[in-house]
Amino acid sequence: LLDLSNSIKHSGLIQPIIVRISEDNSYTLVAGERRLRACKMADMHTIRAIITKEDPLEVSIIENLQRENLKPVEEAEALAQMIKNYNYTQKNLAFAIGKKESTISEILSINRIPDHLKEKVRRAELSKRVLIEVAKQDTPERMELLIDNILNANLTGNQVRKITRQKTESENIDKKNSKMLDKVKGFS
Repeated sequence: LLDLSNSIKHSGLIQPIIVRISEDNSYTLVAGERRLRACKMADMHTIRAIITKEDPLEVSIIENLQRENLKPVEEAEALAQMIKNYNYTQKNLAFAIGKKESTISEILSINRIPDHLKEKVRRAELSKRVLIEVAKQDTPERMELLIDNILNANLTGNQVRKITRQKTESENIDKKNSKMLDKVKGFS
């Protein structure tokens, strides 16, 4: 907070806070609580604000989704909450938070990871890329096995991706060979 306050003293408030006008004509903070506190620390008496009529919770969630330091599981859960509570499509949500629709889809896939495994990955602070690869596994057991391998071997995102791609290619070859054997059996 002190760093933010010093930055605001030096460069000014770059992103305004978001407020809503209450029924008693007072302002209610919707988003930007840290910025407001930092401005007070910097002895600023007036600051720029955007007045919104939108749902305060919705605005707050969107702002949080735009933060850089949001953990992947938190981001996936917040996106799912936006879709469920505010009837966003992935396309509308992508536009609202400034990300590609394919990125939204990938992040949402993290929600496929069972809750007991989400707790495990939260503590391990695995990257978004790694969690997307975990979510692509077809069963919770395979997800858990992959997570355990990642944690035990301290694998990087690229290593995990290479492992899952090799496994997928191998499975596709096995399926193709199985279909060919079925065709051959049909001729005998």
